[in-house]
Amino acid sequence: MKKAITILLAFVMVLSLAACGGGSAPTNTPAATGEPTPESEPTASIVEEPKTLDLKTAVVGKWVYQPGPLSDFYMELYKGGSGAQFNYKGEKTFDLTWEIEDDVINISMGRHASSFTGYTLENDTLTSVDGSHIFKKDTSSGE
Repeated sequence: MKKAITILLAFVMVLSLAACGGGSAPTNTPAATGEPTPESEPTASIVEEPKTLDLKTAVVGKWVYQPGPLSDFYMELYKGGSGAQFNYKGEKTFDLTWEIEDDVINISMGRHASSFTGYTLENDTLTSVDGSHIFKKDTSSGE
């Protein structure tokens, strides 16, 4: 009896493999060559457009200055071109304004002639065009 059940199960497994086994389709059929068959309509291929970065949205958030002589501050850039700079205690030190011109972000301090002019954004990093200032976006706050 055990042998009969074993043989029956083996036979069922062989049949299930045969039923599920897929052979390769002949390469000379119209479907395989991409040519439309008389009863089918040609289909348009879907080309995904590359995603473009919206700088006005991407620049908004908290930016932490990377290690250097001024590594104790961060800035927050808000929608609409405003922002603020904060010291390491979280105290606001300056009002900021920002604008984007030709994919370059220009940041200015409100009451000082000093400005952070000419930043580029890549992979959540703002880098000055001369490479002297680097800010990393703080993504821990859900921005």
